[in-house]
Amino acid sequence: LLTGRFEEALAAIADAIGAGFPASDLQDLSITANKALHGPAWSVKNEYGSRHFDVASDLSKDVCRKVALELEETFRHVSRRLRLGEHIESRKFQVYVFSGAGRYQDYISDVFGGRGENTLGMYSPFLKQLLVLDSPQHDLLMHTVRHEGFHQLLDSELDDPPNWLNEGLAEYFAAARTEGGSWKDGQIHATRLAALQGKYRGRLIPLEEFLYQDQATFLKD
Repeated sequence: LLTGRFEEALAAIADAIGAGFPASDLQDLSITANKALHGPAWSVKNEYGSRHFDVASDLSKDVCRKVALELEETFRHVSRRLRLGEHIESRKFQVYVFSGAGRYQDYISDVFGGRGENTLGMYSPFLKQLLVLDSPQHDLLMHTVRHEGFHQLLDSELDDPPNWLNEGLAEYFAAARTEGGSWKDGQIHATRLAALQGKYRGRLIPLEEFLYQDQATFLKD
């Protein structure tokens, strides 16, 4: 399951149950593997495939197309800026966009890692899926898409990157904008700046502690 061999994982689970292991003990593993293979069980599903991304949603095909194009734009610039390996060019990444918070939370609730740190989206390294909750605010939706899309790209290159690197670069590229036909990263993230000047003023964590925080501590505040 951890290496992405989901069909083999299901076969191993079936063998274990057949050998006498309680099915209830393996239920969470089975659910995760099935979700990885089949995605959400939507009664209505629209899809859009781009060069590197297959986007599906219980919303319109146009939503899928807009998310795919945003991810392709991020892919082009991030892969060039970070000099990601050539093997990434042949990858197809899976993305699901949910219309409502209830369905989104239900889908991620029993997946390893629990609820996403960002309630509008998460990338699951276990499912190898980018999961996004739709938002009426277009800029907020696309910021989430860029942020979580970066996690998806980095996961294809690095096993278990440090939190400060993974989250820091995700926010760095999420704040990027395309202006006048040219990509501009390194933009000031207004919300983060306001937090640093406001409630976090004088409360910064020493660097020697920050670099080695575990995920739970890092995401707590």
